[in-house]
Amino acid sequence: MDKADRLLRRTVRACRDAATPTALLAAVVDALQPDVPSDRWCVLTLDPATTLPTGGLHEHGVSPTLAPRMLELEFGGGDVNALTDLARGRQAVATLDGATQGDRQRSPRYRGVLAPDGLAHELRAVFRDGHGAWAAMVLMRGDGAPDFSAAEQALVAGLAEPVTRALRRVLLMGQIAAQASAQAPAMLLLDGGAQLTLRHASATAAHWLAQIDDGSAGELPYALLSLAQRARSTGGGAMTRLRARSGRWLTAHAEALGDE
Repeated sequence: MDKADRLLRRTVRACRDAATPTALLAAVVDALQPDVPSDRWCVLTLDPATTLPTGGLHEHGVSPTLAPRMLELEFGGGDVNALTDLARGRQAVATLDGATQGDRQRSPRYRGVLAPDGLAHELRAVFRDGHGAWAAMVLMRGDGAPDFSAAEQALVAGLAEPVTRALRRVLLMGQIAAQASAQAPAMLLLDGGAQLTLRHASATAAHWLAQIDDGSAGELPYALLSLAQRARSTGGGAMTRLRARSGRWLTAHAEALGDE
């Protein structure tokens, strides 16, 4: 097993145990340390529609006194490797040295934040899929440390897909918990494998499942399993309508999140 495979397995295990998006991202940084070490780091969750931060961990990043300038440069434009550019561009993983062709002084972020804070090198990664960017990770190294190599960038890039899937799973589970009310939509999370099995259900799911007069294949009605299999086979989303015992029509949506 090579270094990339070991890192992937270590990261997947770390992601599986995380209960929140920020905890998951912190676990990814920790999993990276043996192969892609960093002196300081920060992680952010992003709104996929706007690429604006929705949360994160910053206490291990730049000094608090320099954080306002960092934000000003990040969202004021005019610097390399902006998160918005990485979210929408061809490359989702990039280094400061690579973006400036080795002349870090060209970067206002380097001159105004990193260098004054004793930092020399920066690697940024955005975790994204067809729906948008869900999170970002910034790794930094101090003066005297080597730059992030092409091999290290490739290791981080190799984690993009499983980390993004894990992020969406954690976000979905948080949504299930937040919407646990009688009026909320029912939400189900299925595990893949040879057979689809029920992994989690919202508080309203049992009520709506009992209203579907369609027989069942184990824990779920055939109609919902068919819908889930359609989404799974296409790798995207699928929708159908179901008639409840009461005569009410229900709309069901399924989306493939992928397996870790």
